[in-house]
Amino acid sequence: MVANLFRKTNLSSLTWSFSGIFLLIFFFHTNQRLNLESLLSKSTTAFVKAVLVFVFILLLSYFKNRDRYLNISPLLALTFPLVLLFIPRQSLHLDGILMNGLVLIAFLNLESSEKAKNVLKPLFNSALITAALVFLEPSFSFLLFSLFLFFFKKNTDLLRVLTALVVPFLAVYFLLKTTALFYGFDVWSTPWPARSDPQEYTRVEFFSFFGFVLLIVVLNLFSKSSLRKIGLTISTIFLSILILSGAVLSVIEKEGSFNLYEIYFFPLAYYLSIAFEEQSNAKINTIVILLLVVKAVSLFF
Repeated sequence: MVANLFRKTNLSSLTWSFSGIFLLIFFFHTNQRLNLESLLSKSTTAFVKAVLVFVFILLLSYFKNRDRYLNISPLLALTFPLVLLFIPRQSLHLDGILMNGLVLIAFLNLESSEKAKNVLKPLFNSALITAALVFLEPSFSFLLFSLFLFFFKKNTDLLRVLTALVVPFLAVYFLLKTTALFYGFDVWSTPWPARSDPQEYTRVEFFSFFGFVLLIVVLNLFSKSSLRKIGLTISTIFLSILILSGAVLSVIEKEGSFNLYEIYFFPLAYYLSIAFEEQSNAKINTIVILLLVVKAVSLFF
């Protein structure tokens, strides 16, 4: 039933998806306590976050309809709420959602470059977004390694690729320096404010999230069709580096611009959608029910 509903992107699946996203954010990812005085503020915050996440789904669906060769699954409307379900409470902030939006746009450009005759435009767009991400979190500099892979593509003009990589970073640098010149605030040398998120979630939430990640890994590793669909493309390497960066940041830095769960949000939703697409409807329904049961049980600890 669940799988049949989300196999195709339609009004019903989108409505259920948005409703699930809003409710999960309302109850688990807003800081205000639930009372009459804060109900409006809590609802507004949850609605804004839910709309932003829902825009991700619409954006992915739109680009998939434009280019059927893009490796994007309609089951993302199901996997986004599932990932939200297992992210520990109050771990998804507004700036973290916006960061995921930048990652998503960069991913779409890299994904479209796989079949494109001219890779310079998607490369330029991806480099521009990566430059913004590096400003927000310097540790995202590792993402540049995925962009450097364009040098090894066949029939590539190395000089143009180098220009498409360098110009966006210079543009961002000079834009920030110009801002510092006119407004007296050097945003380049002043890093994005680090957050020290209060660890309000329990160990049960952490281990359930860790088990959820392992489930996604197992579903993909033990499915040849999933591995073949993911492939060794620049876009998947980009997401893989992002995942590794998140793991390193969570171990090395106690404070950072974004937490592990925010960094993993879109990559987990994407890889789970790929894993689900290669499973039967009955198996997807069983997995979803088991995940809901596990989450319900974890709430009592």
